[in-house]
Amino acid sequence: MEKSARIESMIDGLVTLPSLPSTVVRVMEMLDNPDVTLQEVGKVIAQDPSLSLKALRLVNSAFYSLRDKVNTVERGIVLLGVKVVRNLVVTASVFETLKGGETSLLRHAVACGTAGRILAKHAHSAITDPGEAFMYGLLHDIGKIILQQSQPKIWGRVTRAVAETSLSASAIEMREFGFDHAELGALLGTRWKLQEDLVAAIGGHHDLDRCATPQQRRRAAFVGISDWLCYQAGFPALEGGSTPDHPAMWEEADLSPDDLAPAIDELAKSQSAIEEFVHLAT
Repeated sequence: MEKSARIESMIDGLVTLPSLPSTVVRVMEMLDNPDVTLQEVGKVIAQDPSLSLKALRLVNSAFYSLRDKVNTVERGIVLLGVKVVRNLVVTASVFETLKGGETSLLRHAVACGTAGRILAKHAHSAITDPGEAFMYGLLHDIGKIILQQSQPKIWGRVTRAVAETSLSASAIEMREFGFDHAELGALLGTRWKLQEDLVAAIGGHHDLDRCATPQQRRRAAFVGISDWLCYQAGFPALEGGSTPDHPAMWEEADLSPDDLAPAIDELAKSQSAIEEFVHLAT
């Protein structure tokens, strides 16, 4: 049995991966159809009360910085455009998956998305679109939240080992589960039919060798450095945890830690914006 199939088999035996809501699947299919208008997409979103509410809350958050408050989903969708709408509906679905997650994991996910936005602004990087950069960071550790929610007893051993030893969460997860959160998150991304580069970045943000193409390596390195920024700015995923400083990440991204002092400072000052997003996810 190939390694990927073996990992899938182990995952299926331990956790139940969440599915995208049917409305989100339909919206993503509509966004791929050039004959469908944004007004039509907005009407479909508006028919789903839960997605509609989350979309409105996100659109009116500080993240989008719209001049005037948006009162209808249809208007918000037309204002934002296709690419942003795709990120918006996936973000809303991610927030549903994040519900019930440990606060530190939620905060770290949002902080990593915020770090991605800042990194896209401060450095010549693999991802320059702020919304896309946020999505990559937000999703990078979703595997940890699924493990915490589906296997709380084993996850408790993982968190204690992270706090008490110098081992990384990934290494401890491999020992406890036979796979790590990055592999689990990538499998979820595949089943959600997310873009291949995003799936590869989720799976490879600690190990670039899991990426199949140079672009995927660059994007995974981008996420790995965004993750590193979170720890430097005081937003760890787990108490006592750290993220390894992989030289390959910096080399792939053509950056050094010294380049990012302004980014670390800006992220540390983003506490209120991060907490606003954490609130939206709960």
